Amino acid sequence: MWCLRNRLLGIGSLALLWGVGWDSAAQSETRPERVHPLIAAAQMRADIHRVRQLGLSQDRSAVPELIRILEASLDDTDHPVNRNRLKPALPWSASYLTHLQVATIVALGRIGDPRALPVLEKILASDPFHPLDPTRVDNEVLEKIILSKPKANWSLLPLTPFAEVAVARIKAEQAIPRANTLAKWQEQVRHFFDAVGMSLPEMVQQLADEKQSRRLYVHHSSPSRARAALRALAEMAAEAYREGCRESFRWLQHAGVAWDADIGAQLTVELATRAPEQRLNWLMEQMRSKTVLTPAEWYLSQAIADLGDRAIPALEKWLQELWDERAIEKRQQPNEPYPHTHKMIRQAYEILSAIGSRAALRVLQAQSEHCRGLDESYLEYHSELSIRDAPWVFVSDW
Repeated sequence: MWCLRNRLLGIGSLALLWGVGWDSAAQSETRPERVHPLIAAAQMRADIHRVRQLGLSQDRSAVPELIRILEASLDDTDHPVNRNRLKPALPWSASYLTHLQVATIVALGRIGDPRALPVLEKILASDPFHPLDPTRVDNEVLEKIILSKPKANWSLLPLTPFAEVAVARIKAEQAIPRANTLAKWQEQVRHFFDAVGMSLPEMVQQLADEKQSRRLYVHHSSPSRARAALRALAEMAAEAYREGCRESFRWLQHAGVAWDADIGAQLTVELATRAPEQRLNWLMEQMRSKTVLTPAEWYLSQAIADLGDRAIPALEKWLQELWDERAIEKRQQPNEPYPHTHKMIRQAYEILSAIGSRAALRVLQAQSEHCRGLDESYLEYHSELSIRDAPWVFVSDW
């Protein structure tokens, strides 16, 4: 079943590359015939970065703009980033356009404004499987649907779980605007699951099945409806917690919810239950403990970057620790990379790039000069690359 779903997602991504597109922030009337792939990609990353920030700030005044971005992305058929077939991993591979659409849907869900419902429901109406979840249907049923809908818009397939969850979240928060008591929180959760098309026990079981079948590779493909629902539920519980319902997380845990089923949900819970001044220290402790970087660490890196300039002193301190370690780190062969600091210094550079502020870029410039003075050409190149690629984004779906 997973193989078929991944094949369908591949069909969707391929259709995106030849099909829909979005004309970036400028939305100019004319477009050059040829756009360099790096320029198109840089603009898309900047757009994704900005859309994420609008969602995190829950700025309702941004809703009309976000709706326009999403509508244009569904209608435009000739964006340069599609013609160049760029498929970055943020952390799962898809076109930049798909990542922009996902980031916009997530942002609209976070803001919770009902003005977004028509465009989100348009995505659902275009999905040939909706309201079925392709990950929970037998291959024979899926194949019949595929054969019966030869003109279906498969490019929207990766967007459906996010749109389903965003619609459910908006409706639940409209029904219960302030879940500041356990009774209200339980009612908001009921509205959410009614709208998303599954029950709480079903979500818990689906996540358990998914974890068992996919294990370490869960972040290599776009989230299922259950995993997207868990992320939204974590953010809704965090909001209820801030409003005064201190039982919001505990009640869901007693109902069987395992936050570690998804790194995005887990990070949301860990940060929400810590005082603001403790969050950065906890995130940096998690990052320092890593010896291997997987797609899960991209969410951790994004969480640090989302703290903005507040994270810069901690990143500078970490970089100094890494340089001190590098001075004594052993390599098996003189020409081989350092086993730990090579990748960790690069990761610190990318986090600074994802912050993207002038202060962060100044640190990267200083690091470039530091590398040059030590004849560290590999890391000098990556510091310059991080400056060029700013603002970087690690994830589009959280």
